[in-house]
Amino acid sequence: MTRLGKMILPFACILLLASCTTQRYVLQEKKIADFANYESGQTFFLQGIGQTQHIDAAQVCGGKNKVAAVEFHQSVLDILLAVLTNGLYTPRTVGVYCAR
Repeated sequence: MTRLGKMILPFACILLLASCTTQRYVLQEKKIADFANYESGQTFFLQGIGQTQHIDAAQVCGGKNKVAAVEFHQSVLDILLAVLTNGLYTPRTVGVYCAR
């Protein structure tokens, strides 16, 4: 196997094994908006151990009764960055969905 092939093979395996991940916390299932009313990237280091970032979903939606769902998402690129940095840099995206 050539040197280039040896370098490409591990990255191809990472891309094949990596997938996106989404966690959604639903508060009002029938009232979820079709798009996120608020979306922001969050940066964590050392895989986020002992770290928190807060978003006031009630403030975003104009009251706690208007929050329909909160979602956390890691794309393939986010996971690839975490793998390439061995967990030193771990980005993710958070979205807040307000009730219709």
